[in-house]
Amino acid sequence: MFFLGDGSNASKLEEMTQLQELIEEKQIITEDYEKLKATVTDKEIHIIEMLKEKREIEQEKKQLEEQYLKEKQIIIDDNQNLKTDISEKDKVIAKLTSQVEEKSQNEKQIITDLRAKVSDNELYITKLMKEKSQLQERVTSLQEQSIKETSSIGLQFNYLIPSMDKLDCLSSVQVAEKKLFLIQGDKPQLMNWEKYGLRIGVQEGSLLSSETVEAAVVALEGGEFRFPPNTVLVSAVYAVSLSKPLLKRLKLEIQHCVDLTGQPGLSHYLKFAIAPVSTPSLPYQFSIVEGGEFSSNSGYGSIQREEFCLVCILGLLIAGDQQQPQGQGAGVVPAQQQQGGGVLTVLAQGQQPEVNEQTNGQQGEEGQEGQQEEGDESQEGQQQQQEDESQGQQQREEQPQQGESQEGWHREEGGDNRKEGRGQEEEQQDPVHVHVETETVSKAVPCTETSIGYTDVRKNMKYFGLIYYNEKGVEDLVIFTAAKELEALTQFVERKYSEAEIGPNISFRFKFPYERYIELNFNAHQDEPTTGWIVQPHTKPSRLYQEDIDKFGDKEYCYPSCCLISVYGSPDAVPFLNYSVPLVGVVNPVTLIIHRARRNPPPPSTNPTTSSSNVVPGSTSVSSTGGASPSATVDVKKIKKVINDVLQSHYADFTALPMEAVPELANKLFTLRLINKVVRENPSIDKIISEFQASLTFQRELSQVEEHCQKFLNSFVEVSGSFAYAAIALHKDWIEAIRNKLENSDFNIVIDE
Repeated sequence: MFFLGDGSNASKLEEMTQLQELIEEKQIITEDYEKLKATVTDKEIHIIEMLKEKREIEQEKKQLEEQYLKEKQIIIDDNQNLKTDISEKDKVIAKLTSQVEEKSQNEKQIITDLRAKVSDNELYITKLMKEKSQLQERVTSLQEQSIKETSSIGLQFNYLIPSMDKLDCLSSVQVAEKKLFLIQGDKPQLMNWEKYGLRIGVQEGSLLSSETVEAAVVALEGGEFRFPPNTVLVSAVYAVSLSKPLLKRLKLEIQHCVDLTGQPGLSHYLKFAIAPVSTPSLPYQFSIVEGGEFSSNSGYGSIQREEFCLVCILGLLIAGDQQQPQGQGAGVVPAQQQQGGGVLTVLAQGQQPEVNEQTNGQQGEEGQEGQQEEGDESQEGQQQQQEDESQGQQQREEQPQQGESQEGWHREEGGDNRKEGRGQEEEQQDPVHVHVETETVSKAVPCTETSIGYTDVRKNMKYFGLIYYNEKGVEDLVIFTAAKELEALTQFVERKYSEAEIGPNISFRFKFPYERYIELNFNAHQDEPTTGWIVQPHTKPSRLYQEDIDKFGDKEYCYPSCCLISVYGSPDAVPFLNYSVPLVGVVNPVTLIIHRARRNPPPPSTNPTTSSSNVVPGSTSVSSTGGASPSATVDVKKIKKVINDVLQSHYADFTALPMEAVPELANKLFTLRLINKVVRENPSIDKIISEFQASLTFQRELSQVEEHCQKFLNSFVEVSGSFAYAAIALHKDWIEAIRNKLENSDFNIVIDE
């Protein structure tokens, strides 16, 4: 029993031991669990803290991103604004750069011009010194010649004759102006003398780079010239001389007065003509040369010349074949015609002798182009013509053409008493006559429409008319003069009447086929009152004949044709005269306005019952009490009128100012808002004056007028040189004219002299 019990206890003890181990193991596991649980709790707390921190970081990140985007947008906006500012500044810089470059270019041009002038002066001084030395040598040579009694002049002196001296042999001519040009080096050059209707082009390579040649040009208004028959002079005559021949031909561009607009075919009837400068006897014999170009959109014709002499442009009045004029004008009769003469001699085309054969020796081959021998009859005709020329054409028999001429010229009833030489003989004959010489021409044919064609040259010749005013005691002398629309003639007319007040100028063409004169109609209806004024023409009818106008410059026609009118205003006359004088006999109707102001007008009346005949229209305004008071705008209007009149009298002088400085003047005027952008981009003195006058019209107050004029004059002064002197002269004349014509005027401007 004991032994059994012992075994049972041992088993229990073992079980208890195992149980105890399990309990301990469980305790260990429980502790580990608690530790793990505590660790997990710590981890979860840490994770929660991490998540919280993450959310805070994300929120902060979001805020930073928003702030970044805002700052980025601000930077973008600032950058855009900066780009805009830079672009605007670039434009300003470009504009300033352009202005600086333009100013620099102008200054360079001025410096170049000054250097050229200095060079010209130096060359001229050298030339004078050389001439002086040559003259001294010549005097010495002549003295030695006298002592030695030798006739060998050529061995004693040999000097270069200046180019202008070569033209001193001209005689019985009217000189408009002389000009010397220098041709330097081998570069192309353009010598512009448009003031007298001439341009000279020099080709590249005409000289060596180190050479200089002097070109002398003389513009002639007229003289003892004889042109081929059935022609009319449509340009000025120019004498051209070179001190040394060139390697290439010069290009002469000469202004003519034939309107080719819309009718280029008419240019076929324009021809260049030449005559030798030196002639054994007068008149100068001109002959037509072939070549030359005439553009329909230009008033100039051009021709290339190598040898120089007298040169001009002629218009063919009659051609045998209008469709294809040839040579010296198909059907143009080679007899002789005095410049402006009213008698034209017509021969058959088959009997054309050469024109002025004796005078072509110095004209080269050009004067003989297109002329061929036409058998024994033609040669006999040439010899007989030369004999007739030497005898003054006294043996010719004139026969008037039956019926009206193709040009339709005729004289209205009443005739013309402008000069004694135009009697019944001129009224009974047409200006075109058929001339048959039975002794020298065996095949003369009558002047019929099938054999002779009349060109439209004379019909399309342009003329200008000018009005001038001269004060003659208590009255005004009004002069209306007309001439061919050529710059050389315009300069002469303006120079002749330089002391007179200039009035309106017009351009016109004679009306065909009805009249060959223009007439001033003083009996026309007047739109404005003329009470107290007397307008009296010096001749009745007051006509200017195309024939006489065309003769201006001839030996017996030293001055342009004109009509004289006396204008007198009584003390009680209406203050201003605007007398309309229609011009009859022109293609496009035009009316001349003779504008005069009464001298020393009585002061305006302040009595409201005063007759309106003593009050300047628009010169009074009604006051609040019903009475009439002097208008504040009357004096301003009168002042503006005087300003415009004086400026108009200076017009020719201002347009003659150097063109090189006009852009600088335009920039200054544009800065002061005195001219618009269009005028600034394409400036000219004419446009600047027109813009000034247009702006002056809208100045209502005296102070505005003074400021406007002061800015205008100061701009000229700032350009300096001739522009400054022009402004000073205009300022002085403005002040004097206003003080003389407007008493008690407060007009006063001060310029920066």
